[in-house]
Amino acid sequence: MTSLEILRTKLEELVKKWQEDERKQNSALQFLWSKNNYIGFPRDYNKDPEGIIQRKKEKTDIFDLKKSFQNTIKFVEYGKRDKNCHAYTCLGISAVSDLLPDKSRALENGEQLFLLLKREGLLKESNEGKVVLWFKGNNLKHSGIKNKKIVVSKWGAGNIYSHKLLEVPLMYGNPQCFELVGSESNLKSFKLKFYKILKYYEEAT
Repeated sequence: MTSLEILRTKLEELVKKWQEDERKQNSALQFLWSKNNYIGFPRDYNKDPEGIIQRKKEKTDIFDLKKSFQNTIKFVEYGKRDKNCHAYTCLGISAVSDLLPDKSRALENGEQLFLLLKREGLLKESNEGKVVLWFKGNNLKHSGIKNKKIVVSKWGAGNIYSHKLLEVPLMYGNPQCFELVGSESNLKSFKLKFYKILKYYEEAT
């Protein structure tokens, strides 16, 4: 075996170990979320209507994860019940939030906004893009805001964390980075179209 082949074999082994460690960590995150129902808390609404107790427990659990797995996950701030990941991402990027007909309804409309932007070709895949969307198959599972190599996102109904692209619960799927593209007139037309779609949906239901 040549020195180049030896080097290639060692690199392949390192990559395989890194991927396995990453998979284990993502599975551990998934276990925490499933076990403690962080996505849909508060579990006991009468005792903890704002989910404060569970938010603090979630923060502790994420911190304790470092004892088993090296990661860069950092607590940013406690989340609020009136925002999910898509609402947080929408409102955190002004060019995106400007496309919402009603910013107070970002919780209900955030996911539809990203999916329609992607379908209309106004979200272009780019490594430099600030918008990060996680897909499992064709289903949008999570979103966040990227700054260089670090993402800030709200995890379900829980807290807000900074983390790398792949440091998320396994159920979120695979990340893709996007940038908002299109002329001012195109974006205005899109906003009007989005408004009509939402209005039609509300009237239909």
